[in-house]
Amino acid sequence: MRQSTLDLLDSELRSSSARYSASSAQDRQKFFSLTFQADPVQWQARENYFSGQNLQWIEFRYRDVVNANDLDSRITSNSPGLYIFSVRPDSLVAGFPHFALYGGISNDRNSNRPLRERLKDYFRMNTVKKRENVHQMLQLYYSHIWVSCTLLNWSTRRLKELETNLHEHLGVPFGTQAYTPESKAARSAWGR
Repeated sequence: MRQSTLDLLDSELRSSSARYSASSAQDRQKFFSLTFQADPVQWQARENYFSGQNLQWIEFRYRDVVNANDLDSRITSNSPGLYIFSVRPDSLVAGFPHFALYGGISNDRNSNRPLRERLKDYFRMNTVKKRENVHQMLQLYYSHIWVSCTLLNWSTRRLKELETNLHEHLGVPFGTQAYTPESKAARSAWGR
């Protein structure tokens, strides 16, 4: 990644985020209100799946990587994996508020693409702007976005299964593709 690309990314996202934050209370209510899925049926259906996984998480603040241009030093492996973008304030109360916003995998087409290389897409302005939902998420919450990721030398089929289970379990509002067909239909019926 070229530093000038990161400077552009930081400048654009920081100014957009500041613009949203400087809006009136009424407008902020609209901008920052998201619909989260908190479905106990989905949780229970996936309880055994997730309890059987031994996932080791790496976590960092998105803007810190943008500013330091140091993703390669945070993720040194060439393994594929899973990532989750979340939002939270600097000070938590009993671990809250902390919301999962988006998630994905790095090896969705049998490419053996390393997680680090997949995440770099989210640090390139031209790539971010092509993904309207991701661009919107980063503009709204730039200073408060965290990335949690885990490295997994799994087959594409197994990673896709993990991604779908994750979307169904967390109900990420900026995710659209990895839900089951039934959930996609149900979400679209309610305008999500």
